Amino acid sequence: MAKRLGDFLVEKGFITREQLEQILKYQQELKKRGKSKRLGELLRELGLVEEERVLEALSEQWGYPVIDLLSQPVDYRLLTQYSIQFLKKNQIVPFKSEGPVLWIATPDPFNFNAIAQLERESGKKVKIFLAKREDIESILNKGEVLKKTSEIEAKIKAGGIHRSNLVDQLIDLVLTDAIREKGSDIHIEPNDKYLSIRLRVDGVLREIFHFDLEIFPVLDSKIKLMAGLNITEKRLPQDGRFSREVDGKLYDFRVSTTPTIFGESIVIRILDSNKALLPLEKLGISSYNLKRLKRAIQAPYGLILVTGPTGSGKTTTLYSILNQLKGVEKKIITVEDPVEYRIPEIQQIQVNPQVGRTFQVVLRSLLRQDPDIIMVGEIRDKETLNIAIEAGLTGHLVLATLHTNSAIGAVGRILEMGGEPALLAETLVAVIAQRLVRKLCPYCKHHQLPSLERLELVKPFLKGKKIKFYGPQGCPHCNFTGYSGRESVTEILLNSRNISHLIQQRADSLQIEEVAEYEGFRKMIEDGLEKVEQGVTSLAELLRVVKVD
Repeated sequence: MAKRLGDFLVEKGFITREQLEQILKYQQELKKRGKSKRLGELLRELGLVEEERVLEALSEQWGYPVIDLLSQPVDYRLLTQYSIQFLKKNQIVPFKSEGPVLWIATPDPFNFNAIAQLERESGKKVKIFLAKREDIESILNKGEVLKKTSEIEAKIKAGGIHRSNLVDQLIDLVLTDAIREKGSDIHIEPNDKYLSIRLRVDGVLREIFHFDLEIFPVLDSKIKLMAGLNITEKRLPQDGRFSREVDGKLYDFRVSTTPTIFGESIVIRILDSNKALLPLEKLGISSYNLKRLKRAIQAPYGLILVTGPTGSGKTTTLYSILNQLKGVEKKIITVEDPVEYRIPEIQQIQVNPQVGRTFQVVLRSLLRQDPDIIMVGEIRDKETLNIAIEAGLTGHLVLATLHTNSAIGAVGRILEMGGEPALLAETLVAVIAQRLVRKLCPYCKHHQLPSLERLELVKPFLKGKKIKFYGPQGCPHCNFTGYSGRESVTEILLNSRNISHLIQQRADSLQIEEVAEYEGFRKMIEDGLEKVEQGVTSLAELLRVVKVD
């Protein structure tokens, strides 16, 4: 005869006999109040024993296998055959049907009534597996979303007077799922067969839903209405935004539409002000470069540039700098296209070329507004550049973004745009170049030797140093990608008397780089290799986003 769970846990040393007696006494008190709870549930709630230990004990006692549910191929169609409320209440996931057998996962194999009901409804014999509650809840939540979207899709296709409300519900489900999955961009893309909805998480896209093409026109029109766009215009790109409360928190969403051969492609950027207003220390900038950045932003005037490709985190860095610099004694004005995040205590201006409110027009007027600090969303042309340099020369601190591949490359780019070498040399304070690398999941990262090809690429930057390399594996915590979250790799060029002289002489990048390195400049690849050594990211991920010269 199997031992009772409590005795088994005491024998294994997971709890003491005294703790068991106290829990049993508490269990009886709950029973008298009409609240029945099993011992395993109480142990988990009170934090006395990890749930994995309880499942192991139950497995050893009764022979039910313990499984990692999130690594199983779950048949979500099975979930649609049962009441999600019933499954959630009883913490049961039917995840596979094989002939006359229904495979289910549960943390409580003694919930006989619920299991018997599943057998009656399915007409199959139930095979029980043990799984953690949080994994079961995760699967059921995803199943609930898929079931709801499937039901709503069917109702939208059927038409009727409530069609608009149904589309609203569908959009809410998509937005909620995207935010819970920590996505940054939602891509709604019609193709020749179906409507695909993909989500960018940590810089990588994956499909989260797909629907019949039939519902795309109403979905397209509804999103356009929400974003204040022209619903009849389908031949030209449009941009707009809307706000929506999700899980009790207000988010801003930026919408971009563009025509394709199958219909309009819609991209919705999720804007979370909490992410934008991170302290500089939370951006993942290395301690060495963080000191250099903090030194640069203390300059009373001049030009600070943040460079990198689209999606490299430039705007987040700029907002973090502004958030650190803002105060009642300073007037800060930004000129942006578009204004992505609203920041308290800062005057933000959205450019609008259609009414003549261009970067150049706004920047000229700003100098009469007596600002201390000006942020220019992006320097795109000679006129904007010259106004920014002029502002830096006349006692203002100017922050701006520029599309270049490296910090030193920004100098050549500005000169190519028509910037005067002497004025740039006098105005430039610093250039920050950055990329975002995915961080290895802390739960499943492991030592991993890189390929010889990758090792050869970075060998000159290791300078004979031997380091441990880590790689991704994949687990439920990271959705089996091996990565979770992103942070910056940077290089920061600080202007100096020597570099100013080189800029005035129109020296090439190699000459500037040589002097900069002598003065403490670290290349982005070196900054990234430090994160590889620390186990923050993998060498493969670093080389995916950082070019090695």
